[in-house]
Amino acid sequence: MSAVAPISIMRLATSSMSVHQRAMDVIANNIANVNTVGFARSRPEFAEVLSSELGDSAGVELAGVRRLWRQGVVQRTERELDLAVQGDGLLVVRLPTGALGFTRNGSIQRAANGLLVTQDGYPLDPPLSIPAGAERIRIDPDGTVFAQAGGGVAWTEVGRIQLASFANVEGLAHWAHGIFVETEASGPPQLGMPGAEGRGTIVAGALEGSAVDLAEEMVDLVLAERAYSLSVRLAQTADEMQSLANQLVSR
Repeated sequence: MSAVAPISIMRLATSSMSVHQRAMDVIANNIANVNTVGFARSRPEFAEVLSSELGDSAGVELAGVRRLWRQGVVQRTERELDLAVQGDGLLVVRLPTGALGFTRNGSIQRAANGLLVTQDGYPLDPPLSIPAGAERIRIDPDGTVFAQAGGGVAWTEVGRIQLASFANVEGLAHWAHGIFVETEASGPPQLGMPGAEGRGTIVAGALEGSAVDLAEEMVDLVLAERAYSLSVRLAQTADEMQSLANQLVSR
């Protein structure tokens, strides 16, 4: 059995330190968003790196950060423009670039011109405008939006909210503030009405809570910190071995 060179041990240790530092960053971001509406937690995934020249393990690398799209708890707010998606599907917005964006954050606002927009001012797509003078808004599970004039009893339909689904929702790229855009990995959006073709339904007067389990994240953080500490100790040992080898050679 051939001995493992100190340089190989150092390579393994430093690569392990790097990926576990990145893992701690990902977990810390999950924890920071434990109260963020519609937040989907991320999970780091590792891969072994082999050296074809040396024939030994060259270390580990971060293969990617996987976003886990699982349903958060739907919490009642009783605010008529708060929307939660029960099941699969993402709300569709129009970004300043002209592209479509997709989100689970249904905290919708009514702009001064009556347009329904996100907290960042991005309008829903297709655009929905509430008539001037409407004091009450009702949104049904199938996405149909109704408005009621002040003092009136009749409800007037003003449009419908659509949802998007994807062949591979994990392939979406994060754009900003909980909004995602399509990629080749996600495939194009399948747009349609809530409740149709497996899409979720709209729950008005509610928001979807973060999908982060704080206890689970704390356990993962402790494990990542321990792995990082072990990698540091391994690097120190490799350095000591190299120093000893250099001393023996110099004699």
